[in-house]
Amino acid sequence: MRQYYYVIATLPLLQFEDKPPLTLDELYYSCRGNIDADDLALLETVSLEPGAAQGNELLEKWYTWETSLRNELVKLRSQKIGVESEKYRREGEVIPGIPETAREAANQDSPLAGEQILNKARWTFLEELEVGHYFDLVKLMLYALKLQLLHRRSKFTTEQGREKFEQIYQHVRKDIESA
Repeated sequence: MRQYYYVIATLPLLQFEDKPPLTLDELYYSCRGNIDADDLALLETVSLEPGAAQGNELLEKWYTWETSLRNELVKLRSQKIGVESEKYRREGEVIPGIPETAREAANQDSPLAGEQILNKARWTFLEELEVGHYFDLVKLMLYALKLQLLHRRSKFTTEQGREKFEQIYQHVRKDIESA
């Protein structure tokens, strides 16, 4: 496997509690011309959303884990509202520890607290996958996943939450008044 010492050494450190230090486009730009073109093409396909792993072992592990988590969440949420979950679940195995994480997140008082638990579990799993990878493509792919997770987390703000709540509340008030 090719090593990308320069590119990886120049990337800012990512920490779970921090804001994203760069965009995905900035990451791809810093890699362009500094890593193999096929590796860059693969790097640009990496996503938090489960998809086609393209025969890549890392993506296979990530997508399997994330699919397991999402399936557990579908199961729990479906039970809560009394809906059959099978038509919403994707094919995949149940990964040990995932049901407990999903239950812990589902039992939180607020959706934001639940999301924080899920995102922390995702981050922890990505760090586990990182063991033994220091300057290779796997490290870059994990960096891209972590960066996407930081961007996802940065979208959850009090202001946006309050704004969304107000929109929903106003919609409900209009429905009640028109009834």
